[in-house]
Amino acid sequence: MTVNMDAAICFKLESALKDFLEEMADSKDMDLSKYCRYVIGIGLDEIYKRNVNMRKLEKQL
Repeated sequence: MTVNMDAAICFKLESALKDFLEEMADSKDMDLSKYCRYVIGIGLDEIYKRNVNMRKLEKQL
């Protein structure tokens, strides 16, 4: 799959968090941008799963 890098999202964060993300990315042999996409993807998947579960509970009530 080809990723088209035609947009930007900027984050303002604490330098300690940036250092942590850089260390984690290095430990996984990934660049910081790719690692951040990976982490954000996991977070979005979890949000989606929780929303699906909430909808199921709403239908039961």
